[in-house]
Amino acid sequence: MALTAASLPASVNSVFIAKPSLAIEAGIFMELAERLSLIGPATETEFKCPLSQFVLADALGLTAIHVNRVLRKLRELELLTVKKGRVHIHDLDGLRTLSGFQGGYLNSRR
Repeated sequence: MALTAASLPASVNSVFIAKPSLAIEAGIFMELAERLSLIGPATETEFKCPLSQFVLADALGLTAIHVNRVLRKLRELELLTVKKGRVHIHDLDGLRTLSGFQGGYLNSRR
C-alpha cells in the first residue's frame, strides 16, 4: 500500500484542530508510525514517508515553510528526523507526549 496524501484519514485533521502545529506534526508522525507498523515493512520508530513537505502542509492545513520549521524543531528536540523519504523517531515516548497521541485503537480491530 503506497502512502499518499489521499491515504491520510480525514479524521486526522479534525483530531488536531485546537493543537499547536508542533503537536499536530508530532501527532501525524505518530499516526503514520502506528498505521504503517501494522501493515508493512515499518517499525514504530522507522518508516518510509515519501510525502513532501508541500503535501504534508496541504494535508495539515499549514504552509510548507511552517512544516519545515516544525520539522527542524522536532529534529532539534531529538524527537525525530526526516531524511531522504524516511522518518526516524528517536524518542517515541517524547513524541507521544508532545502530540498527546493515544494510539492502540487500530489494534483493537484485529
